[in-house]
Amino acid sequence: SLSLSLSLLGPFLATIEDQPIHAFRSNKVQALLIYLAVERTAHRREHLMTLLWPGMPEKSARHNLRQVLYLLRKAIPELPPKAEFSGGESAEQVLLLSDRQTIQLNPAADVEIDLARFAALLEEVKTHAHLDLHGCLECREWLKQSVSFYRGDFLADFYLEDSAQFEDWAAGRREHYRRGALRALGVLAESYLLEKDYDQALLNAERQLAIDNLWERAHRQRMESLALLGQRVEALRHYGELCALLSCELDVTPSAETEILAEAIQAEMVGMEEEVKPPFEPVIDNDRVYARGASDDKGNMLIPILAVEAMLKSQGTLPVNVKFFFEGQEEIGSPQLPEFIASHRDLLACDLVLSADGGQWAED
Repeated sequence: SLSLSLSLLGPFLATIEDQPIHAFRSNKVQALLIYLAVERTAHRREHLMTLLWPGMPEKSARHNLRQVLYLLRKAIPELPPKAEFSGGESAEQVLLLSDRQTIQLNPAADVEIDLARFAALLEEVKTHAHLDLHGCLECREWLKQSVSFYRGDFLADFYLEDSAQFEDWAAGRREHYRRGALRALGVLAESYLLEKDYDQALLNAERQLAIDNLWERAHRQRMESLALLGQRVEALRHYGELCALLSCELDVTPSAETEILAEAIQAEMVGMEEEVKPPFEPVIDNDRVYARGASDDKGNMLIPILAVEAMLKSQGTLPVNVKFFFEGQEEIGSPQLPEFIASHRDLLACDLVLSADGGQWAED
């Protein structure tokens, strides 16, 4: 007996005994198999005709459906029964059950579908009794197994160009499974952050962004993971890239939660067990000032300003034209700087550029 496996998360793939099926004569044959495999109930023939051949005269659509059924039965032989239907016997089962009114995938035929296992594992997590999802090792294992089935979006490479009805159905399913994968990966990333396994947290955050690069929660998890791995500059650079992405794609700014995280990373407060001193309220303790950015005295930037001010007071004029340019995003990679310079070439034109950056005060 031969077992049938359908992979619908990612590129479409149908195999029998691990060998791809190439006998499908048209994408309508594949579409009918896909729909019946996902929607495991009996469907009226009229519904399937409208789904696959919208707007076609009934007589022609009915003829096409009969032809597609014939080709599907020819492409896939009889299958072994599922264990619960075998009754100790090994009688093979037809793939489809049909009568004059309805068609359905035979519930007794042993067909393995990746998204069915994906959804079943997520349901196990949803219904499991635990005190804390992020600390539940059994649920974590189910989540890891579920996302292993997610090779990509539902029917990532399959498109039925002459049926908006089928594509609307596929789009709804695609979004449903995508959100399930994002939630599962998000829980895994959060669990690993709590366990201080920052490499795994980073991996699961990046898997989310590969699915949806506008998923802001995953951006925060990536930023936090990088900061906790000691890659603070990279974390802030990622924040800058997120700002540019949200502005370009959605014309919005990051959420307050994301901005607070970025501030904490810049103040080097991510990962602290407790905040000994409040970051935005300067406190003097043992002749030292504790506050966000207190170690950066801004003296490097202030010196040339004071020098120009002194010359103007003593001489009344400067021997050359001086332009000051302040750029405050250096720690996140200056994402807007190249575009600003390109669009203000005349304003910034000069013969010499001096950078006022430099070292910081030592403790002594």
